[in-house]
Amino acid sequence: MLVDKRPVFNALVVLSLLTIVANGLRVASDILSLVLLALFLATISASVIHFLKQKGLPVTLALVLVLSSIVGTIGLISIIVSSSLYEFNAKLPSYMLKLNTLIVHYIDVLGLGSKIDISHINELFDVSSLVGYSTIALNELSSLLGNSVVIILLVAFMLVQRKTFVHKMEYLS
Repeated sequence: MLVDKRPVFNALVVLSLLTIVANGLRVASDILSLVLLALFLATISASVIHFLKQKGLPVTLALVLVLSSIVGTIGLISIIVSSSLYEFNAKLPSYMLKLNTLIVHYIDVLGLGSKIDISHINELFDVSSLVGYSTIALNELSSLLGNSVVIILLVAFMLVQRKTFVHKMEYLS
């Protein structure tokens, strides 16, 4: 790093370096979050593989078993979430009718019928915007499924390389 006798210059250099690092992390946040999630899953999976190896299962079979359980869990969660979203989308018009009925009922019960315009309330709870939000949620779910393939590949790579990683880092240093 450049060392100068002027403290203002040194402070500017440090601030510019921090800005570069912060922007780099912001740009790489998508892939960084995938790598960190894969690292978390690999850490948990390594202890399960170690347990299965102690029980006499070959390492390759334990690895396949753990990765299959991760794939199955992700698949099960995605099926549950997507079916719930599709069901919510299908029932959304009936939910909106029930909500409008309840709003009108409570406006009448509270005696606010002359003070509140029901058309303004209906604009607040627009069905098309809720359908748009659920469509966005389904798109995010499909994106997550695409990312799950990358996560599973990263986990598999980390689990396969876990024994040799320490030696590689020692060799590089």
